[in-house]
Amino acid sequence: MNRKAWVNVRGAAVLGVVLIHITGLFLRQDSGFGDSFYLVLNQLSRFAVPMFFIASGYGLTISRSYTGDLGTYLKKRMKIVPAYLMWTFVYLIVHHTDWSLKSIMGGIFLGNSSYHMYFITVLILFYLIYPILHNFCTTYIGITIMLLITLAGQAFFLSGSTFGKPYFWNWLFYFGIGFFILELESSWHTKITSTYS
Repeated sequence: MNRKAWVNVRGAAVLGVVLIHITGLFLRQDSGFGDSFYLVLNQLSRFAVPMFFIASGYGLTISRSYTGDLGTYLKKRMKIVPAYLMWTFVYLIVHHTDWSLKSIMGGIFLGNSSYHMYFITVLILFYLIYPILHNFCTTYIGITIMLLITLAGQAFFLSGSTFGKPYFWNWLFYFGIGFFILELESSWHTKITSTYS
């Protein structure tokens, strides 16, 4: 898939996230007649978050973000951290009355300051472990293991066992499939080129 196609995918994912939040507001208002419509629209928009994680894995890999220089890689990828910390403290100030150390640490490291901040904590964690995962996830064995980890995370989450924060495990496969898609594209391109050359 070329870069233009991924821009369109990301655009659709942005629209999906907007719809999730807007329809969620209507559903919380218990508006009656329109609830079924908003619920269907809300659920149809749920492709957006997995697609963001897939696009993140794909984008990191196609841009050759990690070339073996861990310091340079982290310097580029961790630019998101200051903005994340700023918004974390804004949400803590606005929404929280509990200023215990546990509450503050949960806000910073688990994204507990507001319900949508978990996404950023998971993304930062994926950025940190990308240098370890980027070769592992391009194999069938690697991506299968990541799928099993994500399925196990989902099963534990549905059973009520959340490990404190389930999101990392639940999204691991989606992040890895971004690398895997690129590996498949490269493999197919090589086979086609060798066949017709």
